[in-house]
Amino acid sequence: MKRVFWQGFLCFGWALLCPNLSDARSLPMIQGDAGVRVSCGKRAIFRTIAVPSAAPAVLQIVNKSFLDIDLYWFSYQGKLQKYATIKSRRSYRQATFVGHAWMAKIDLKDRPGCVALYRPRRSAAYVVEINDADVGVPLHAQRYAQKAPSKGHASVRALQAKLSREWKKRVFLKVQSVKVSGVWAFLSVRPTSRRGGKFDYRGTPYWQQVKEGQSEDTVYALAKKAGRRWRVVTYLFGCTDVCWMGWDKQYGAPKSVFP
Repeated sequence: MKRVFWQGFLCFGWALLCPNLSDARSLPMIQGDAGVRVSCGKRAIFRTIAVPSAAPAVLQIVNKSFLDIDLYWFSYQGKLQKYATIKSRRSYRQATFVGHAWMAKIDLKDRPGCVALYRPRRSAAYVVEINDADVGVPLHAQRYAQKAPSKGHASVRALQAKLSREWKKRVFLKVQSVKVSGVWAFLSVRPTSRRGGKFDYRGTPYWQQVKEGQSEDTVYALAKKAGRRWRVVTYLFGCTDVCWMGWDKQYGAPKSVFP
């Protein structure tokens, strides 16, 4: 009886001690986000002191995205405490309690981002998934553009190198479209950070217009293949209309390469 009392008392003070005391294997399993996931937009409700609970629960997070995910617990003081890093394509099992709040987030250099909030509503073992759409990072397009040997995407690498040189910082690209016609390629891309987050334009020629919201975050470019290599003929950043109109006559590119 005394042992049960002290276990219950510790539950009210430290979140890590009690999950190890319960047998999570006996909990009913619930697949999916229902009853546990909360939109990141409701993050403010977690900024409160946690309500002590002795009802055990389990979060099993399956990370199907291309990014590593950090898992944080909201303490009784409303502060985030990191518990684990869930590697890409791995699963992690976390013992917890009903009503306790957890955040899955990605640590981007320019903008740390909440991926999901979890708060179990009943004593159960919840199995939830995090996919590429959840992290919002265009790694499929980015990796394909940078590593694929096709003609169109070799032109993307040429554009990436040119922007990095001229902007004097490393530029990564989210490919929106690549259209190839013969030795010509027309590209529509968005600059990103290394992990696919928002690009930091400070120090580039476009910082002021981006800061003032005067342009779209898109680069349109025309490239041409010479021998085995692609060369960027011209590009424009942030235009809001059909800014490539006239490039066919100006540079001799076929009309079929343009949208």
